[in-house]
Amino acid sequence: MGIKIPKDELSSLISNLAENGIQADRNHLIEDIGAQFADHREWIREYVVNAYDAGATWCRISGKQTDDTITIYVDDNGHGMDEQGVKDFMTLFKSVKKGEPARTIGRFGVGKASILAIPDLTGLALQTSTGSESWLLEVGSLVDGGPVTMKQFAPSPPQGTRFSVSYRVSGPNSLPAELKQLGDVLWKYVRLLPMSITVHVEDIDHQTGKRVVALRSINSDLANDAEYFTKRYSVTIGRSEYRIMLSVGEPLHEVYQNNVLITQRYNLHSYDLRRSRQKQMIPYLRIRVDSADFELPFGRHCLRNEDVLKDVSVYIREKLLPDYFETFSYVYKTAQPGDELEVPLANVEDMVCGLIRIINKGAYSWLRFPVFSTTDGKKLSFMDLKQAVSGSGKIYFEDRKNLGVDYSVFEGPVFT
Repeated sequence: MGIKIPKDELSSLISNLAENGIQADRNHLIEDIGAQFADHREWIREYVVNAYDAGATWCRISGKQTDDTITIYVDDNGHGMDEQGVKDFMTLFKSVKKGEPARTIGRFGVGKASILAIPDLTGLALQTSTGSESWLLEVGSLVDGGPVTMKQFAPSPPQGTRFSVSYRVSGPNSLPAELKQLGDVLWKYVRLLPMSITVHVEDIDHQTGKRVVALRSINSDLANDAEYFTKRYSVTIGRSEYRIMLSVGEPLHEVYQNNVLITQRYNLHSYDLRRSRQKQMIPYLRIRVDSADFELPFGRHCLRNEDVLKDVSVYIREKLLPDYFETFSYVYKTAQPGDELEVPLANVEDMVCGLIRIINKGAYSWLRFPVFSTTDGKKLSFMDLKQAVSGSGKIYFEDRKNLGVDYSVFEGPVFT
């Protein structure tokens, strides 16, 4: 049952809202926004993404330390902000993007507030230029409600923006470690962004005692991300478009939006299945799904519309996995003794067993791939095994203690 409000009281309430806006508890709001980011260093991802959304082709991260305070600088050559853009930056839940909407990643205008998750945040400053108009903004900790200083300056430098984020740390030489950890966050989340991302890591040369700067290129540092037999698909499922990549490597299932990692929490080949054995990861199979149509919460650590993964999983399992396995397994079927293969055959056999665990009916190629070793030196596929036991219904396993047993008289295959 609804609550009836007298007309004059309702009119007064509406007038008050129109004059003062909707009020919120500042401290609770700040705490809630900061809590959306599991790792407080994820703020660096948000600011690099903002640079990309601003049309930047490069973004550089550097820093300095004085006493117990670190300042991290995020520089880019994006289109910069005019006066209204700077004001919008300081307004929560307002995000003004230029260019193609489908290309942009930050959509809620709260990524900029990710620095609220930083312990002992002491200040934020930005210097921005459109090439013809330049502004400087300085804020305190953002938590204490202190003043915001905003002023225009001239002459205007080339277009771009520099963010300065300051916070207290412990230890006199904390900057190198902090920059390394920020670089690790960037490598995890944004290494696939089509822009140059570099981290200037400062350190001390132990022989000379002098400070040196090493440049870490996030985009080119892909050696630790080894994957083989990569195959990419562009598909439409329902009304949404997806870019799906399958490869052999570390068995990760990754959800992306416009080349930015969102999460690794979902099982992308079995999301719709219920049996626990079917939800187990397939050894060495890596899956990446990227879509601009994914809907994200503020912290971007999961999907708000994760039910779409049900249809995506079915499509991967029934359409893409058969095509992918047929393509790369051909290399092993035609390999000659002595051939050097990028992935050991034993790893492929483990993958086949994982696929059989999930799908063991039909004409899929992994059901015909030989993986089961017998005492007579042969290898049987799952289909060979079904045929071999169709008569007696028996299989045997070799007991290593019983040396010299004549297994040829057994009425079923004997596995080593």
